[in-house]
Amino acid sequence: MITSGDDVYQRRTRLRLTQQQLAGEVGVSAGHVSQIENGLAHPNLQTAVLLEVALTEYERNIPRREPTILRIGNKLSELSDSHIYQLQVYLEHILRDHY
Repeated sequence: MITSGDDVYQRRTRLRLTQQQLAGEVGVSAGHVSQIENGLAHPNLQTAVLLEVALTEYERNIPRREPTILRIGNKLSELSDSHIYQLQVYLEHILRDHY
């Protein structure tokens, strides 16, 4: 449960959410989220519950990057040198065209 404005801030920034995004989920202004995070305002019970629900939902839906990276690494280790070279050429082509 939300324990402080700093708790809201720490969780929001760890999730890489903007104040505007969180505010939109909760139905308050970004300014109000800022005031809560900075201890200048205290959320009423409804807003505190909505903040908790929104942050918890985002936390539950964070992509689990480490296992994906490990799976990719395991698959790459199974490739032959010629397949790795083909993959490297393909990725360089994609990066060159998009960045």
